[in-house]
Amino acid sequence: MNFLRVVLLLATLGLMNMVTHAHAETAMVNKHLVKLLGTWQSDKGAVTFNANRTCVYLGKKYICAIADGAIQIKKRKAVIVLPYRFQNGQLLISDHNVMSTYTRVP
Repeated sequence: MNFLRVVLLLATLGLMNMVTHAHAETAMVNKHLVKLLGTWQSDKGAVTFNANRTCVYLGKKYICAIADGAIQIKKRKAVIVLPYRFQNGQLLISDHNVMSTYTRVP
């Protein structure tokens, strides 16, 4: 290989490495999670949704996925689906058919 090809190959590999690292550090947050981000409080306790796809639900930290109307919480051996909706600025989450009303904590 001539010198110019070697330089171009190294430059291309370097640029690809920078693009890969830039993409890996940028967390993609879906539009449904954006609405839930932060801490919500109810009489049962609190739930916190983080941009890194984790949530703290009633004192325990989980990996979660948010879709339109459903919060999926990954436990050790199962995935729990909690239906949710918004009503009058509050978050309503159904857990085992028990509806809890959460208010956003400023």
